[in-house]
Amino acid sequence: MNKACYANTTKEFSMSMVSQRDPHFNRLYITAFILALGLALSVLVVLQFAQGQFQRDIENWQIRLSLIADSRLNDVDGWLEAQFGELQNIAQNTSVRRFVGSNTTADDAMGIDTPTQEVYLRHLLTISAQRSGFSAPLANNPLNENPMVNSGGIAVLNMQGEVRIATPNMPPLQGKLAEFVDSATPAESNMMDMISNADGADLRMGFLLPIYDVQSVDQTSAQVGWVMGVKQVDDSLFNLLRHPGVIEASLETVLLRPENGGVSYLSPLADGTKPVRKHLAMPDSLMSDGSLAAAFAVQEPGQFGIYTDYRQNKVLVTGRKVPGTNWWVMTKVDENEALGDAVATRNALIALLLLVVAVVFAVIIAAWRHGTSRDASRLAARLDAALKKAKIREDMLALVTNTQPSSIFIVNGAEIVCFANDAFAERVKLSQQEVLGKKLEGLLGPVTAMEYERASTAALQDEKTIIWTHRERVEGVEHITRVKHIPLNHLPMSNVPVGTKGVLVLEQDITAVVTEREKRARTLRDLVDTLVAMVDRRDPYAANHSLMVATLSREVAQGMELEAPMISTAEIAGTVMNIGKMEVPAEWLTKPGALNEQERKAIRDSLLESANLLEGVEFDGPVTDTLRQSLEHWDGSGPQKMNGEDILITARIVSAANAFIGMVSPRSYRKAMPVDDALEILMKAREKEFDRKVVVALANYIDNHGGRDMIANLIKKPDNKN
Repeated sequence: MNKACYANTTKEFSMSMVSQRDPHFNRLYITAFILALGLALSVLVVLQFAQGQFQRDIENWQIRLSLIADSRLNDVDGWLEAQFGELQNIAQNTSVRRFVGSNTTADDAMGIDTPTQEVYLRHLLTISAQRSGFSAPLANNPLNENPMVNSGGIAVLNMQGEVRIATPNMPPLQGKLAEFVDSATPAESNMMDMISNADGADLRMGFLLPIYDVQSVDQTSAQVGWVMGVKQVDDSLFNLLRHPGVIEASLETVLLRPENGGVSYLSPLADGTKPVRKHLAMPDSLMSDGSLAAAFAVQEPGQFGIYTDYRQNKVLVTGRKVPGTNWWVMTKVDENEALGDAVATRNALIALLLLVVAVVFAVIIAAWRHGTSRDASRLAARLDAALKKAKIREDMLALVTNTQPSSIFIVNGAEIVCFANDAFAERVKLSQQEVLGKKLEGLLGPVTAMEYERASTAALQDEKTIIWTHRERVEGVEHITRVKHIPLNHLPMSNVPVGTKGVLVLEQDITAVVTEREKRARTLRDLVDTLVAMVDRRDPYAANHSLMVATLSREVAQGMELEAPMISTAEIAGTVMNIGKMEVPAEWLTKPGALNEQERKAIRDSLLESANLLEGVEFDGPVTDTLRQSLEHWDGSGPQKMNGEDILITARIVSAANAFIGMVSPRSYRKAMPVDDALEILMKAREKEFDRKVVVALANYIDNHGGRDMIANLIKKPDNKN
């Protein structure tokens, strides 16, 4: 027996015998069931009560963390607004605006000579920098490559980013400062995010506000310069992250910044890590209780969750986005500290309850064993009889399928083989018994098994037969198999639980059939190529015309995303369209002057003659109908008066491709037309002679997918023509 497919046999038969027991045992089971149900309800009530208390504690912390996060966010946002506000006062100063707006330092609208004006403005900037903390000294400058003693200050720049006037401590515009100024958005407030020097000892930020001409309103076109501030980031910002009155030792608010596929911690951490010195990778997805708390705060601002912090501690966490920046505020507290008492109470209650459950169930199991012992032998006998019956049915199934030359096997929903005939066992070089219970992956290999599993899954989900073709090369010989997957609502084997679904897989070797068909297709193509070559020799001015039409038709059909048979039909029709020219006198095809009406009609009707000559040839698609309908016009003015969508799409494609190639190819009586002129003619004729969708697809190929190169490579002009 196949143990993998019959694993539920004993359980199914045990359930079927409950109703046949003695009344005494039935009463015993009913009593045991009532006791178990009552116990289950009691467990449920106690668990719900304990969980309710625990959930209320979590909700209280959610509210508290949200209030703290909102409070810290407001303070950080206020700190940023204060920096911009100080610089805004300078940007709106009339003297500063006039000074920056002047073309030369001698241009002083205030009536004060330039040196005096510069001294006044430098004094103004210095006082503002000292008052707002922009002038703090620094040992090493992280903003550019040259170390300086002082790296903070305020400067006024013109629109070219040149310093007009600055405080003594203002660093030169080099390195990252220069990059910040060059990338600034005009007429907007710009902020350079905090960066540190190599050892992380110092942090700096930059702020840039526009200065407008004194005679204009605040418009981008009226901007004359910038006011720039470079500030040391210190405890004046980081102290704002400490919430007053907090007694929990693990409660911490941190400033975050996502970058380089991870999260950087901008503020000092409780473990002693300095600002901007810790960077952790961002996980691909958030999983509660397992992912990084900082990643949750950044990806789900305003939400509350339980995640793992940078110290690998499980924490309650929430986050907020700082407006106008790439910063997030994260507030967290260790779960052990926040919920320790609640967890201890809940665990104690659950432990007590489990003890009671264990005692009660011990009593119930003892009673149950007493009641079932008398039925064990009866159940075993019935099970043995059922398994023998199943074996007989399985042997019959094997007898029938083993007479078939094709491989036949059955798999369940887990892709385990429940049945296989001799042909399949021979294919995988195992016996039938060795095949049963094995997964397809182990029998066919992972790549082939994946294809089979995909088809079986589709058959079960859609409840319909799936047919596909499998190709593989074995010892240098290609084998082609037609595989059919038939869904089964119930495996045709006894003792398998009702509703056990599976798939019957039939394999048929069609290598010989497919090989013969491909050989026939190659022969047909060789014959067509020979006929086309004969036509091209009779009309040297139209040499390669069929190849170009076929190539262009194929590319247009592919661009319109037609199905493969229709793409092939368009290409073949373009290839054979000129075969009918064999009925046209050669002197007409090479006539140096203009053709008369009779000659033009003969060449035009050669398309129909091509269709007549090929009428008895078996193509995979409507090639001859495509040739006949390629003379039709979209508006119905063609020979058969067909119009619009009634015309085969392949005919509409060949018609446009033939017209275009004819225009851009030289003839005995005219030169080739430029490609752009030919495209313009097609565009004018859309919705009249040609399908608009076809014309658009053709123009797209010509302009965007190498069509011009194809034409240049294939057109062959006679030696005596330009």
